[in-house]
Amino acid sequence: MMDWKNKVFKIDLCARTVVQIGDLNRERGALSVNEGPAAMGVTAEGKVKVFWRQGGGLWIYELGGEGISAKKENLRGLWEDAGGGG
Repeated sequence: MMDWKNKVFKIDLCARTVVQIGDLNRERGALSVNEGPAAMGVTAEGKVKVFWRQGGGLWIYELGGEGISAKKENLRGLWEDAGGGG
């Protein structure tokens, strides 16, 4: 889950625990209203991926396992190469 302050949490409903695994506040910075939404997914390996649009970029931020490693990448070029963004 990601809250409105861009903090990412791992929630275990069985154990009834909530643990913060990342903070994207610096990565996402100041967003306009239409840039606010983000999509999240978790890979089979347990990596959390967060996607959002900001300015001219289409960003992905990946948190490894428990948030130990992280990387940010702009996918805009890939999107344009695939014929998107018309």
